[in-house]
Amino acid sequence: MAISRKETILHLFEKKIPEHYHSDEIRLSQVQMALEVASFLHPSQRKRILLLEAPVGTGKSLGALVPALNESTIDRFSTKRINYVTATINLQGQLMQGEVPLLQNLGLLKDVILAKGKSHYYCHQELYSLSNINTSKEIIDSFNRFFYESSTGQRDEYEQLYGEIRNEIWGHVSLKATKSDCERCPLSYTCPTNQHRKRFLLNNQLVITNHEQMIRSLLNHISDPPGSSIVPINPGIIIIDEAHHFLENFLSQIESPITIKKLKGIGNDRQFPYKFKKEYSKIVGHLEKELEEIAEGVESLQGRYPIPDSAKSHLSLLLKVLDAALEQLVLQNLENHNKARANIFSEKLESTIEIIKPLLDTKKYVHWITFEEFTFSSIPRNFPTVFREMMNLLIKYNKVIVMSGTLTRAC
Repeated sequence: MAISRKETILHLFEKKIPEHYHSDEIRLSQVQMALEVASFLHPSQRKRILLLEAPVGTGKSLGALVPALNESTIDRFSTKRINYVTATINLQGQLMQGEVPLLQNLGLLKDVILAKGKSHYYCHQELYSLSNINTSKEIIDSFNRFFYESSTGQRDEYEQLYGEIRNEIWGHVSLKATKSDCERCPLSYTCPTNQHRKRFLLNNQLVITNHEQMIRSLLNHISDPPGSSIVPINPGIIIIDEAHHFLENFLSQIESPITIKKLKGIGNDRQFPYKFKKEYSKIVGHLEKELEEIAEGVESLQGRYPIPDSAKSHLSLLLKVLDAALEQLVLQNLENHNKARANIFSEKLESTIEIIKPLLDTKKYVHWITFEEFTFSSIPRNFPTVFREMMNLLIKYNKVIVMSGTLTRAC
């Protein structure tokens, strides 16, 4: 006689899991949660989203993962896989060190991958930036060896091999490129970071990732034209933990920021057309000086403030110069022998133009300035519509479990 889902879950939580922890304790609230999740995931259940609020200590992770993994293994022809999406790297680490070994011992889990954010991965192309700071030859040599010895490109792996690395140094060599940039990089075929991150999209039974990468993958899919995903958007089951941070992280993903430092860096690039360099630098200089004067009178450098009209005037002038510079670059690139590099800078200029334009459009965008690093930012006014479209896509392909210890407070 086939064992029911309920019987399997009760057996795991009442016998197998206590045995693993050498304990007689059974968390009744965790068992009840697991049964609710199993009922929600049953093929006969037509609901697409389940909201769960449970206090810290309930054991939400196992309460969701055990029935989810059980559902993915019940039918060997099933294509159900699981994305476990968190807000913090700490919870991702906790899952890999605690829950994952248990789930593997229970026979529920075979293939798992930890899909960290970009800042946790090494980029060999960024190594040159270390020449700008006080770094020993020994550290540079260790990065060169790491590029060829690493299997994942992760910071944790580097520190296991070569010892702890300062945040300042890692910040210079961490991955900053987009997925398309990585694919065009001449080192892509031998880069451990690129090869590891490609595996995010393989048929892993469980992908542990963060809100940002899940949100970005969905936004890429609904963009026009559609972009590529970082992690799967249609595994079948998605568990969103720490959901009280999800909307905030969504807003950060649709925000388009640009700093004075980045604007200055574009003008200082050797690829920037000489004809427009002086005018561009002059405008950026006037803009920076004006912002410095305004910053002396604000209450908080971290606060968000309306962009002054005078700053918008400078941005409008910058936009004209950038448009002219891009037009000249496009013509130059037709005859440029190093087309790949020239095209990359042209795309950089184009993306900068696309960030500045919304800062001048009050009808379609909300925009502000933060004075700490002189950062201009904007988000579309229709962001609630974008959020609904993203969530509709999510539940179209998956059953979604949304859980938090403070979900009602967040709502």
